[in-house]
Formats: sequence, structure tokens, C-alpha cells
Amino acid sequence: MFGSEPVAEQTATDKSTASSDAIANQTIADAVASGVIQTSRPIEVSSDLFKLRFDESGAVITRAELLKERQEADWTEVGLIGKILGNKAPELRNIVLFDVSPSRAYVAQTGLIGGNFPNHKTLFKYSGTQEGTKIVGDGKNQKTVATKTVVFTARTGDVTVEKSFEILQGHYGINVSHKIINNGDTQISPSVYYQLTRDDGKPEGESSMYYTYTGPAIYTNETKFKKIDFSDIEDKPETVAREDDGWIAMIQHYFVSAWADAPGAKKTEHEFYTRKLDKNLYAVGSIVRIGSVAPKSWTSTNAVLYVGPQDQARLAQIATGLDLVVDYGWLTMLAKPIYSVLKALYDAVGNWGWAIVLLTCLVKLILYPISAAGYKSMARMKEVTPRMKALQQQYGNDKPRLQQAMM
Repeated sequence: MFGSEPVAEQTATDKSTASSDAIANQTIADAVASGVIQTSRPIEVSSDLFKLRFDESGAVITRAELLKERQEADWTEVGLIGKILGNKAPELRNIVLFDVSPSRAYVAQTGLIGGNFPNHKTLFKYSGTQEGTKIVGDGKNQKTVATKTVVFTARTGDVTVEKSFEILQGHYGINVSHKIINNGDTQISPSVYYQLTRDDGKPEGESSMYYTYTGPAIYTNETKFKKIDFSDIEDKPETVAREDDGWIAMIQHYFVSAWADAPGAKKTEHEFYTRKLDKNLYAVGSIVRIGSVAPKSWTSTNAVLYVGPQDQARLAQIATGLDLVVDYGWLTMLAKPIYSVLKALYDAVGNWGWAIVLLTCLVKLILYPISAAGYKSMARMKEVTPRMKALQQQYGNDKPRLQQAMM
């Protein structure tokens, strides 16, 4: 159903002599854009925000249920009469982003390219889930949070990859690391790819009353924020840019998944792309060059996988420009600061309803001088209206004398 080309492999000679351009061409044409979504033994891990299902095939998250986010009620399924009669809308379930099911294909994939290395089709071994704590934040905002780290390992040829997913309490950003061990006698130069693969179907639970954007987005320092419709990918399979920074995302109404560099990560070349993998199946990805790994040594690379609501404050902490996925349209200049004030009020009172009431009062207070001037103008008009009517009756159709009298 989700088939595509197999991941290409290289010989040891190829691995040591391939140019960067050759590797780049191989990655997009053969390796990264493989649309195979395989499943094997599932491993479930829960936190305060997530219920995640991992799969040993590729060591990927195949299901991400957001425990504190519920679907919107779609009253079109009940109808106006049903609503008047008090009929209940369908039961609201938790939002599910990543999912592999008969009706949905949506996963986050990673792997190595540039040689015979573990990738998103390799069978990994689940090594366990480690619980611990971690200090997050800066200065006075520092706090200790609980963590769960899910670890998978795989070996292909002379290369071992240890892939870890660190889940932090209260955070929608999952820290993903790849420890790459070169067990061989020759130097290797792999690249790591981060990919979001999704079908073009409408998100479950989304209202049919209005249109919202669902699809990929890419942000680079050069081109900034760019949405790419699934239909555009159909017409132009590859959209490639090379930058030293940026991120990729898959957007839907109110929610987003995104791959971004870990905070403080060394800037290195990124290659961004979009690709149609199969019928109704598309991918957006980023290829990051790791550099050379000497024989009998190792290196590591880190990234953040955000899976959650389009919360501007949270998104801005993950990566520069990631908060742009919150689309206000042409009202951005006005709506963005208003939302910031609304969020501050919510943080103060802890209730969105009261936050909206306070915001309304604040807006009315700010606009009071304009409103007051309008009321004064209306009062003056009310005073002069009887006099104007009297003059109109007195002078009739003699407009020059009427105008002179009114002046």
C-alpha cells in the first residue's frame, strides 16, 4: 500500500569515495524517499502528555495520542434539528497525530544514508525504557522534570546505531539522538535524515464547515517560512534547498509535528526536500551531514521532534520561526500581539473564558477615547438635528440660503 523503491546500498569503496553531491542524489532518489511503512512489535510508553507507540521496524513512533487535547465537536454530523433537540455530538476522543491504520498513514522517520547503514526500514531491537530526571530552563525558570528515555539499537554491516527518544514531563518536544558507532576498519561519512510522512487525508475530527491547511512546511534562513501543498508536490516532486539551519513540519488545524535541530547544535549543512512517495502519500524531510567517523570510534547527533498543539510560546522555544505555523492570515500583525496578551491573561487566571472576558475589557479600555469621541459627536448631532429640520422647513428648496443659515 505504501511501497516505493528500496533503500540503496553502497560498497565500501563507494562509501569512501562518493562525493557529497553523489550522496545527496542517492538520498533523495533512492533512500530517504522510500514510502514503505512497516510495522512489527509495538512498544507503548506513556507520559503526562503522550501515549506513544513505538515500532521496532525503523525505531519510529507509529502512534502519538495527545492525552490533554480533545477533538472538536462537529455539529454537522448531528444537524441543526438534532442540536435543537439536544442530541449529543459523537463522543470526543483524544487527538491522535502519528498513526498507522487502514485510514491513516502518518509517521516520523529517521535513519542514516551514504552507505550500508541502519535506516527507517531496518529492524531495530528495543533496549528498554530508562526513567530519570532532568533540569530544564534557565536562571529562575529552572526546574527538574521527570524523563523517560526509550532506546533502540540496530547494526548494519560495520555500523551500529543507538537511537534514543527522551520524553520530558510537560513538554511536547521529544529529544531524539543517534549514537553512530563505526565498528569497521575504514572511515565512514554518513548523513542522518529526518522525515515526516503523511497521507493527504483530512484530519480526523476536523469540522467540514470551513477550510484549514493540512500539509508540509519548510523554514530556512534564506526562504523563511514556506507552505507546500500536497498538490504542489504532485506537480513538482522535489523541492530542495541547502542551508545551515532550518526545520520541517507537517501542519494541520491547531496541531503540528516538526523536526528541528536540538538547542545549541552545531550548524551544519541541511538539505530540505518534499516528495510524493505513493498514491496519496507524501514526505517532507531534512538531511543533515554528520561528517567523518574514524574506525573504532563514534559520534552522535541530536534533534527535537515536536508533536503537539500550535502553542506559540512552546513552538518559539523549539526553533526560530516555528511559531509561524500558527496562521493568522493577513491579520497576523494584529492577531499575534493580541494572542500574546490573551496567553498572558490565561497564565494569570488559569481559565480561557475569564481570560477572554478580561481581554475584551482591556480592548474596550484601550479603545475608550475613540468610543468617547464618537459618543460626543453623536450627542452633538442629536442637539442640532431639530434646528436643522426647522431651517429646512423654513427655507424649503432654497439651498443657497439654507446652507448660509446652517453655517
